[in-house]
Amino acid sequence: MLDKRNRIKTREFKRFWRKGKMLTIGKISCSYRFYDWQTKLAVVVSKKNNPSAVSRNKLRRQIYEIFRKYYLDKMENAWLILFYKEGIENFSQEKIFTLLDKIYIIQQKNDKTK
Repeated sequence: MLDKRNRIKTREFKRFWRKGKMLTIGKISCSYRFYDWQTKLAVVVSKKNNPSAVSRNKLRRQIYEIFRKYYLDKMENAWLILFYKEGIENFSQEKIFTLLDKIYIIQQKNDKTK
């Protein structure tokens, strides 16, 4: 599970999500921004396509785990909010990897231009 210090809190979420840049792959969107602070992530799962709280939490935990294992150390100072708008039966780790890889590439380009 992702550490609490790496999760975006509610008050931070409200300030952040409108300022971030959007990237969408299928029905998964991500608002991202690069700050000078530590990397943080929030996952929003649609209640419309996942009416059960159990399925929403399961998806959220799986996405947090993917991020913790593969991207937490690679991405520095990135704040991400993932919006998952599909049902649990359509969950694909490949889509999450593709989206996070694209954001990682964007971050690398930003770092080179600084």
